[in-house]
Amino acid sequence: LMTPSSTSTQYSLSVVFNSVQSANSTVVVKNSGSGEEVVSYTASKSFSSVVVSSPSIQKGQSYDVYVNGSKVATLTVSNVVTSYGSGGMQQMGGGRMR
Repeated sequence: LMTPSSTSTQYSLSVVFNSVQSANSTVVVKNSGSGEEVVSYTASKSFSSVVVSSPSIQKGQSYDVYVNGSKVATLTVSNVVTSYGSGGMQQMGGGRMR
């Protein structure tokens, strides 16, 4: 899993899912407080992780990650790359998977 550099000036979220998500699944990231949609993407292939980087992602804010309308994680940005999930990665933020 490639993530942005720790010296990047733009914050990122990285989620490793418990299972493979199917092609044509839609991933949406929303600000937990405002409900504002940060990004929406429909995958053309199956996937097991996602990395989102956006100028809208801010340190100290929490973000909800949805796949096909179901919330799968909430992460609170604490580092340039805030990660959650398995697969050998360590949690580096306030993420919770459901």
